[in-house]
Amino acid sequence: MISKLNKLVCTLIVLNFIAANQAAAQSATHPDSQVITSVSFNMQTLVELAPGSDNWPVTWADDGHQYTSWGDGGGFGGTNTDGRVSMGVGRVEGPKDNYRVKNINGGKNPESGNAKWPDIAGRGGKCLGIISIDLSAHGGQAGTLYLYRNGTLNGNSAYRQTELYKSTDHGATWTYTGVRWVESEFSSSGFFSPSFLQFGQDYDGARDDYVYSYAANVHNNEWNIQRPGQITLMRVLKTQMEEKSSYQYFAGLDGNNQPTWTSNVNSRRPVFVDAANGVMRTSVSYNEPLRRYLLITQQVDRWREDDYYMGIYDAPEPWGPWTTVFFGNPRDDIRPSLNSGEKTVFWNFSNKWLSADGKNFVLVYTGPGPDNWGTVEGEFTVAVVVDPPSGLTATALSESRIDLHWADNSDNEDGFAIERREETGPVGPPAVTLIDYAGANTPPSVEAAGSANSFRSGALVVNDRSDTWTAVPAALANHARLLTARDDRMNSPVSGMYTVEVSGPGTIYLPLDPRYGGGKLSWMDASWTDSGMTCSSSALSGWKIWKKAITGPGQMVLGVDEAQHDGVAYVFGGSDGSPWTEIATVAADETSIEDEGLTASTTYSYRVRAFRGGISSAWSQVASATTFDEPGPDGGTDGGADEDPDGEPVEDGGTDGNDAADDTADDDEGPDEDVASDDDENSDGGDINGNGCSCRSEGPQAPSAGFALLLLAALVFSNIRRGWRMR
Repeated sequence: MISKLNKLVCTLIVLNFIAANQAAAQSATHPDSQVITSVSFNMQTLVELAPGSDNWPVTWADDGHQYTSWGDGGGFGGTNTDGRVSMGVGRVEGPKDNYRVKNINGGKNPESGNAKWPDIAGRGGKCLGIISIDLSAHGGQAGTLYLYRNGTLNGNSAYRQTELYKSTDHGATWTYTGVRWVESEFSSSGFFSPSFLQFGQDYDGARDDYVYSYAANVHNNEWNIQRPGQITLMRVLKTQMEEKSSYQYFAGLDGNNQPTWTSNVNSRRPVFVDAANGVMRTSVSYNEPLRRYLLITQQVDRWREDDYYMGIYDAPEPWGPWTTVFFGNPRDDIRPSLNSGEKTVFWNFSNKWLSADGKNFVLVYTGPGPDNWGTVEGEFTVAVVVDPPSGLTATALSESRIDLHWADNSDNEDGFAIERREETGPVGPPAVTLIDYAGANTPPSVEAAGSANSFRSGALVVNDRSDTWTAVPAALANHARLLTARDDRMNSPVSGMYTVEVSGPGTIYLPLDPRYGGGKLSWMDASWTDSGMTCSSSALSGWKIWKKAITGPGQMVLGVDEAQHDGVAYVFGGSDGSPWTEIATVAADETSIEDEGLTASTTYSYRVRAFRGGISSAWSQVASATTFDEPGPDGGTDGGADEDPDGEPVEDGGTDGNDAADDTADDDEGPDEDVASDDDENSDGGDINGNGCSCRSEGPQAPSAGFALLLLAALVFSNIRRGWRMR
């Protein structure tokens, strides 16, 4: 008996030794990323809240706030026992370094007053996926929230079912959509704890009209890492999320490496595989500036004693191919430790708090302890830097065509991506006139759009307290600016109110230093919302940019608080248009494109950026043009270029990024020459020149169509007569 016991003990020791060495020897199975070469975390920025509550997926909604869900605790302001629920929903307001939190539904002192939802008859479940989607263009409303509720209790009850819930009041109330996956419908392995692919604010910037979700596949009944590690990808049109039959599942790549889809859940194929290290709870977000999809998942084990691991992967498309950004133990391989508790739970990136260049991020996660809200800032190191194009011009040439030209400022790009949007209102910033000011040491000044006085490398600059410079994103370049007063004594506060008159609708932006006034001025009302953009300072990064819609012409009163000390700047831009859509990519060194098939009498705006691999440059400035009117009954056009009473052609073309008229010059420096158009339908024999105007040629005329027909008829008749003679 003792001998058998000794053998058993020795066997267990050997097995434990082998398991420990196997865990220690774990390595990534995907190749290293060629785009993001490393990642680092600044643990000095760590913020910990809500002890006892875990999970914390986040989404960015239309109101500028982020919404999240927790499990097994009281949420914000609660503890593991105080306000404890199986699942609750909360809100996060403000910038990354000065945010505020609030329970909305469930937990301690929820805003909705419902402290127990959705703990209905003990069926709370958990949530690892929450999304905000703008459905206002499809009969719904902006800020519609959906969440996945997994299981009915804790742990592996998540394997049993997943349900989809919906809220149209920013999380105050929720309704079951009827969409549900249950264990019995899977012929082999099911999936669990799905999460939504996160894009921009209210799903802005999504690659198409589909909503994508990821979920780990189930291979055993243990609530731990699943091996072989497989992740399911599914999608559904955002207008059909409440129709279970409309969901499609990734079914592999075709011969051209394009995704295929199936409506049969049992015919799906994994979009991510790591058989050696396994997977568990997973998040995916799109880093728009880097043009990379970022996937984070639990690997190896979820318990510290068994060597828990964290894997971060990137890809150019939602379906891969995936490469490794980080694979390691978040306690031992990240110092100070990213995770130090007994287990890992969930990590995800906040797209609201992502920097304009995509390199600086905020990780929202359960940690560093086993159960609490945590945020920490970090940075990606990227392999290449691509300079943005400039000098973009847009020129309308017909009722359905606009030509684009730009300057190539990079020598290492793979190509250029072009985006377009249709404008529904006036293009460009309104004119701004200072009417009055009071209470300031120095009078403010207004700079016209395109002024170089306050620009360095195309970015607005404002003096801050340390007399350093603050760079506003280039997207706000070429707009009118009101520079408010600055205290010349530097250390004394200054305050003032300013009255300006604007010529029409638009948007006003206000960058604010979060050190002063809590990131928002005291007089700013609820109409000021987070623009989603930030600027940087040599003194402090992450200046938040607020925005407010200007509904029409009239006067506005603006100001600066004493707490702001050294002044601020207001940036007046055009009205927000329809969403941007990528229309084309062109090869390296190409600097022009023809955009055809457009709608007549419609204004379109364009922007261009360079890319190399998964790295993208900043966007160029925006250029706009309006297509000509539809042709009239005589074959001419009601718009475009007409003749004035003196018989001179009048041009109607586009604008460059400075909203000036686009006078497109010929490539050479000699006299202008008219270029004939193949599709010219003008009956007067005029042609379309390089500026898009219909002009009469002063030189010899080309043969008309009628003349050509007469000549052909004469030739035919001559041949017929010749045939008669031969008879």
